[in-house]
Amino acid sequence: MGVIVAANLCAVSLGAINAAHADVDFDPLPDGGAHTYCFGETHAPNNIVAERIHWSEGTLENQTAVTTDFHGAGCTDQSDVRWQQRSIDGYADGWADCLNYNDNGRCDQFRVRIDYGLIQDYADSPPAEVRHATCHELGHTASASHYGQGIANPDAPGHSCMRSGLWDGGEEWTKSYGRHHINFHFNRHF
Repeated sequence: MGVIVAANLCAVSLGAINAAHADVDFDPLPDGGAHTYCFGETHAPNNIVAERIHWSEGTLENQTAVTTDFHGAGCTDQSDVRWQQRSIDGYADGWADCLNYNDNGRCDQFRVRIDYGLIQDYADSPPAEVRHATCHELGHTASASHYGQGIANPDAPGHSCMRSGLWDGGEEWTKSYGRHHINFHFNRHF
């Protein structure tokens, strides 16, 4: 299968997209079970990014039926999410893609990249945007899709970190998940 990706801080205009697309699961779906994570041995995150990854993983576990477990800096075949801090060629501040698929077509291992250099270049508050980006990209690895930039907000009138774009104000919604993604995506697949 080809690599499926998701990006935050999209540089591509999505145009007018049907509002129902906000209800589509992220493709590919996660394998379910404990959602373990590690820091890539190459491109390990700095302290700011690492702290926000841990915070986002804790938020996912605290708000949903998903359990998380940190494998440390040594990723193994059992690590579901491999976090890296590296350039994404100026396209996005975060990116999630599937590295390995199970026989049933679900993703066994995701790679998530955070482009801290790009965030530093564009965000008024890089730490706040890193928190938004880690929450957002982690959401993809647990089945949630984007909204914003032409896709209807499933949690209207509120928002969640699954809203695409640069949102570096530090508001509570930029670092948490909304009831729609919790109930109809995360909790359904874990």
